[in-house]
Amino acid sequence: MSSLIRKRRFNRRKIYTHQDNYAQALDYHKKELRLQEDLGNKIEVAIVLLNIGNIYEYESDYAQALKYRKMALGGFVYGQSACGSEFMES
Repeated sequence: MSSLIRKRRFNRRKIYTHQDNYAQALDYHKKELRLQEDLGNKIEVAIVLLNIGNIYEYESDYAQALKYRKMALGGFVYGQSACGSEFMES
């Protein structure tokens, strides 16, 4: 995927978030999450999970925010993505 396409996708998610259009922002973030999981970009998966958690916090849905942040943290701390695949192989 070209860097220009990645930038456009990121900008769209960012714009919807800043416009307080959280439903649309979540839709784009969840699409990005699936794409990054399919591509095996584990760090990107964790970053997108953090962003989804932020959006849920903006909506005052703290339970969902915590859920997504824990999944992201698990990816960073334990070397696994949300789907459980390892960051580094032994």
